[in-house]
Parts: sequence; C-alpha cells; structure tokens
Amino acid sequence: MHVIRKSSVAFLTTLFTVVVLLMGGSSANAQQNTRSFQMVLWSDASLTDATLNNGDIRSFSFSNESQPPQGPTILVNYAPAYDYSVGNVGGVTIDWSRVVAVLVDEPYGPQVDPRIDSIIKFPDGTPACPGDPTPYIAPIDASLQQRASELKALAPKARFWVNFTEDEAKWMATCHAPGTFNRSYIDVISADWSADGGNNDIASMQSFLSGVAAVPSKPDQQLALIAGVYSAPVNQLPHLQGFFDYANQKNQASGCNLPFGNRGLTGFFDGCPIWIVLGWFSGQVTAGGSTYVGMLEPGSELIKQRWEQERALPLAPALAHQRTPAQLLPPILELLLQ
Repeated sequence: MHVIRKSSVAFLTTLFTVVVLLMGGSSANAQQNTRSFQMVLWSDASLTDATLNNGDIRSFSFSNESQPPQGPTILVNYAPAYDYSVGNVGGVTIDWSRVVAVLVDEPYGPQVDPRIDSIIKFPDGTPACPGDPTPYIAPIDASLQQRASELKALAPKARFWVNFTEDEAKWMATCHAPGTFNRSYIDVISADWSADGGNNDIASMQSFLSGVAAVPSKPDQQLALIAGVYSAPVNQLPHLQGFFDYANQKNQASGCNLPFGNRGLTGFFDGCPIWIVLGWFSGQVTAGGSTYVGMLEPGSELIKQRWEQERALPLAPALAHQRTPAQLLPPILELLLQ
C-alpha cells in the first residue's frame, strides 16, 4: 500500500501541476506582470543564505558546501573528468529525490583537453569549421553518457544538463554541426558567454540558441540561459532584460508543448523550450584573469535589484505542460502514489 508523503518533492511538484490546471489560462494570454520561466543563481558557498532567497530552485556544489540545501536542488559544476560516479560526490550524502537537475559545466573545455579547443577555432578565435574534434570528444562523450545513466538510476525525473563553452557553442552554430557535441542523453543544454571579454548578452547567443533549437538532440530537450549577474569586469545590468524577454517570448509562443520525454511529469516547467535562466556569478570569483563581482557583492546592487524584481513576478499560469486534464491524470496519480 502506498502512502502519500506530503513533504516529498513528488507531492509538491504534483500540487504545483494541479494548481496550474485549476488556474487554467493560456500562455498566449500571459500578462506582462508575470514571468514564464524559472530562475536560479549559481551556487556560492559564502553566500548560501542569500542565494536561497533569490531563485525558484536552490543550486548546490558539493565541492564547496558540506551539506546540500533543503528543498528542490540543482547540483552544479559536476565534472565528468573526475574519478567518481554521479552517486559518489566527494563523500557528501545527497537525497536524490530532491535533485531536479545535475549541471555538468564545460566538460570539453580546454582545462579538460586543450586539443579540442585548438581544433574548433582559428588563432583569431573564429570557428574552424574544417576542424574535426570527434576523436578527442569520444572518451568525454562516453563518460558523460555514463554519468547521465547513473543519474537516471538515482533520480529518474532529474534532468542531465550540459553547459558548453562559448567556443564550442560558436563552432556548433557556425559550422552547422550541433550533433557533434549535443547528444540525446542531454536533457538541458546551455552555453556560457561570460568568457567573451566579460560581456554576456542574448544577441551574441542568438545563432547558437536558434541552431540548437532547430536541431535538438531529442524532441524533449530544453535550453537554459546563463545570464551574467555581475558588475565587473563588464556591467551586465543592460543585458539582463534581453534574457528575460527571450525566455518569456519562447515559452509563451510555444505554449510549453514539448513532449515530456522519459522523465515524465516532474512539475518543473515540463515542455517549456527555455527550462530556466541561471544567474552567474552570485558572489566574487576570478576566472580567465578577470575578477567577476557578482550581484550579491558591493557594487552590484542595481543588478541584484533588477534580478529580484523579476524573481518577484508571479509565474504565468499555464506553464507545467499544455495537456488536457485527462492526459495529465495518469502521471499525476503516479507521483501521488510514490
């Protein structure tokens, strides 16, 4: 006999879905005083309490926090080059029923194998379309696929999220070869433009976003947007609105009607082309020779204010998935009976 556990993620996500259905509405009728996407901040060990209150889902990095947070969690910065499986994360005990996604950050980056980076771009930084990185990608690709399988065994409804470098994203878009890197085991795909002189705007990402969206690795694959939320080395305040507008437009226009995929109903923006907008970086970090002053640091108050304004907007009512109640009933019952 199954007992409904009201503290479980299954119950909470189901409740969210039921509320969405009861509220009704249409994404086409989404008002300007709502938002049609989720928000999350990149985990920062020194600012855990602050980041908790600035996103819909809490992120967690086992490399700099001793205890995972309570509630739904995104495990960030997992590196497949490390010698451990998804289930063995540095000795930290994780309640996998609360993990909604695992984010693998730049698994093909130059810090992993510099040969890949040198093959996909010319010395001036432009994409080298004649280059073929496939031989060097193969072992990392195999490791990623294994990690994705491990995650599905531990948390069947969790998303496997891979974030690519700017160079890899440009190569995929310019050379019309997204399938070289973008594989069917990837549930959520994104690219990080922060290395581009410290500037990160939606316009520079359009070719990548359009190319990946046009040729997804599987019908239910979703995109994530990584927006800069730092005031230095380049102030990102003028660019935040572009990310918010893009996410709203894509999700409203689509009606969030992508298929569920093998995850089934999770209650976390199932079917929406843009799964989430992630703000990088919340605190302060030095990367690539530049110091990034995140939105929770002195000097970034205006970015924090704009992020929190958007975060405070109520979610548009029709977002979980545009299905009829009859179509949603079986997965709802499945979650309730877990």
